[in-house]
Order: sequence, then structure tokens, then C-alpha cells
Amino acid sequence: MKQYKVTLYIGSPNDTRQIDSDYLSKIRTWADAHLEATTMLRGTGTWHGTSEDTILLVHIADSPIEDKHIGELKRILNQECIMVECQEVDIQFI
Repeated sequence: MKQYKVTLYIGSPNDTRQIDSDYLSKIRTWADAHLEATTMLRGTGTWHGTSEDTILLVHIADSPIEDKHIGELKRILNQECIMVECQEVDIQFI
């Protein structure tokens, strides 16, 4: 059975470049509504040459996340874009 690892690279609010608990809560609420299981990692990224806080949201599933759901998250967070990395993977639970 095909499985997919989908990683969303989510930038911080455009005005602060920092991620606070309210912003994280919006991401968690969206993820809980659309995804069965996720892992969230904090990082630092750059966008147009400016450094900012970043969240990597990793999800494993039988199908990629629908674009309309990612578009919804983009609107909720008021982001210009969210980078999506989708890979077919072989997952084992041992």
C-alpha cells in the first residue's frame, strides 16, 4: 500500500516573524480537524532574504493532503504561501 509523508513548511506571522502560542493553536486546531496524526517541529527559515520562525508539520497517510485543506490553513494564518513536500514512503511500526 502506498503511503505518503507530507511536510508543510509554515512561516511565522508576517508582521512579527515569530511564532507564539496563539499561532501554534491555530495550526493544531486545523491539523486536528484534517489529519489523523502529526509531528510539529520548530525551526528557522528564510523567506525573501528575511529570517523567521518556522513550523514543520509532518504527516504520514495513505494519500496526500488535499490542496483545498492546505489553502484553508494558508487563509487561517494569513500566509502568502505554505511550502508542501510530498514523498511516497515505506512506513513500518515495530
